[in-house]
Amino acid sequence: KKINDQNKEIFFEEINKLTKNSILVHSEYGFCKFIDIRKIKIDYSLHDCVELEFDENQKLFLPIENLNFITKYGNDDNKNIKLDKLGSAHWQKRKAIAKNKIKEISKQLMSTAARRLNSKSFNIDINNSLYERFSSTFPFVETDDQIKVLDEVKRDFSKSVPSDRLIVGDVAFGKTEVIIRAVFITSKSNIQSLILVPTTLLSRQHFNNFSNRLNSFGINVKEFSRFVTNKEKNNIINDLNNGKIDVLIGTHALLNDKINFSKLGLIIYDEEQKLGTHQKEKFKIKSPNAHVISLSATPIPRTLSLSLSGIRDLSLI
Repeated sequence: KKINDQNKEIFFEEINKLTKNSILVHSEYGFCKFIDIRKIKIDYSLHDCVELEFDENQKLFLPIENLNFITKYGNDDNKNIKLDKLGSAHWQKRKAIAKNKIKEISKQLMSTAARRLNSKSFNIDINNSLYERFSSTFPFVETDDQIKVLDEVKRDFSKSVPSDRLIVGDVAFGKTEVIIRAVFITSKSNIQSLILVPTTLLSRQHFNNFSNRLNSFGINVKEFSRFVTNKEKNNIINDLNNGKIDVLIGTHALLNDKINFSKLGLIIYDEEQKLGTHQKEKFKIKSPNAHVISLSATPIPRTLSLSLSGIRDLSLI
């Protein structure tokens, strides 16, 4: 099938980003190295081909018409990648194992979603008399989009079924203020909140910001990351179980099996595109009746697809 001019242009734009020995994945043969672009004589005419190197210096010249067979390997650490051998069954076995794993994960995702649909969310008082006073501590004027998204979150909280909302907006567009107010509403209904972030820097930033805003309203905020000593972590684990902590902010350290909430009703994932599926699902499994809010400037395709198809709710700032 002849490659059209537009696809050819896109190809050369992508291939120019590769350097020699970049790791690629061939869908039929596995891991290989990109060597160069060669002109190979096929049927009395010259064809542009991608020169690929496999294990034991085996070479494969892939015509650009078949570019759909190769993709760039996403991991930056390519030192430990073992190249596959042409004709070996090893790659096909690995693909089969991966497909089975995907099926297992899909079943788990569907099972968790079904449990959430059959769960009853906690009663949340969205008309708390202190809410307006707390909102006035925000040092800026809310944008129209912020107000709209806050109204959408409040509507979620008023429903009896736990919600799952994705909030998309660029950095500094005001997503954090939305979740601070959501946390305030849930905390004043004696319901705990969890905020999972991908980095310790963001964890500390949120901890300082949330503490400054919420502590004066009697809301207890704690952080769980490598910035926190083991002694403090043990105290946090005990206080969580006893319901003494209203808001817990942290990194992957929150995946500790010892962490159990007495009444977790709101789960927030910040920069959710940097968090793994297993990590995000773990808290949904432990607390199926909790509302979920995900924040992202650049959602991953799976998340965006779920939102655009209506399976998850979508808000834009």
